[in-house]
Amino acid sequence: MGHLFMPASTEPLDFSQRPFDSGQGWDLRAIGEVVYEKPYVAIADYVAVFLPRWNIVRYSLNFFSYSVSEA
Repeated sequence: MGHLFMPASTEPLDFSQRPFDSGQGWDLRAIGEVVYEKPYVAIADYVAVFLPRWNIVRYSLNFFSYSVSEA
């Protein structure tokens, strides 16, 4: 099971505190280290990292859950 999510905000997302590797891209592992029973809680952690003023900035969030299984 996985979750794809995308926040949209009136302010730009802030990636400045995350390490970047030109071959691998942004290192987001530290944010998603903890596994939650409900994806909403994990997604809220990402929003708080990329929108430091998330509690006062207008933003919207949409996500899609998917699962992969053998046929």
